[in-house]
Amino acid sequence: ALYDAFYKIFRIGRSLNTQIDIPEVVVVGTPSSGKSSIVELLIGYPFKRSLSGHQNRAIFITLINNPSCSSPKITIKRDPLMSGPNKYKDKQIQISQLGNELSSRNTETFNEEPIYVDIELDHVINMVFIDCPGVSVEETSSPLSSMCLSYCSDPSRFILFVTDTTDRSNMRSLEWIKTFDPDLSLTTLVVTRFHDRCKTFSDFESANSFLKGRDGFASIESTFFVTVPRRGIMINLNDKEDFGIKLWQSKWRDLNSLEAVQYDKRFESKIGIDMLRRSLLTNVWKSYHK
Repeated sequence: ALYDAFYKIFRIGRSLNTQIDIPEVVVVGTPSSGKSSIVELLIGYPFKRSLSGHQNRAIFITLINNPSCSSPKITIKRDPLMSGPNKYKDKQIQISQLGNELSSRNTETFNEEPIYVDIELDHVINMVFIDCPGVSVEETSSPLSSMCLSYCSDPSRFILFVTDTTDRSNMRSLEWIKTFDPDLSLTTLVVTRFHDRCKTFSDFESANSFLKGRDGFASIESTFFVTVPRRGIMINLNDKEDFGIKLWQSKWRDLNSLEAVQYDKRFESKIGIDMLRRSLLTNVWKSYHK
């Protein structure tokens, strides 16, 4: 019903020749934190990306509400870094081919030219994910850091900063975020590898202290804790249904670990990719209302 309502509102707006701004979400974070996996989890489909190498180009993924598409219709836009005739043509592929296609368009070193992908589907709201390469917050003057900061500095964009529970540069990450979001009101913090941290909780105090942000992590009000299935598992998931089952298994494993130490259940709304997705969709829907 939500997606049907959105489609009708969007079509009415366009019939009145109204320019409707598409909400954009910048996904940025530390290297190997599971940032790109978070994008896949939010969209709801595995991209089957290669296990090796780092992403060195930003990827703009535009979700387009199309009631006629019950399964994803993928278009990779023309790419000036490609050689041969593909340089000048859009390319339509299956969702199962997307990971290999993105890997083939990656570069050995950082390149500012983004990759553009359109995904048409009947159960999405029009929005754009800007999936940035992993950035080292210590290298504030690097071209990569400068590009990420420029993407994040647009106040109309939503920011997801992804880090993992083993990251020791938490305070530096906080200072990096404050360069474009001084009062931390625009940024949502996504903490990955949560299950690894759950194993260390010995009692409710250690669990609640971490969840409150008193254990080295930035105390950003909008914070979510997620366990991302390992890449070796995600690459073998064949469809949306398998994907969803694996996500629920990961979440309930985390909740069971927390329940074993009798954590404060008021934090339950901050745990799991479903809670992060709900929060993001709520904010995007509000932006359309405005």
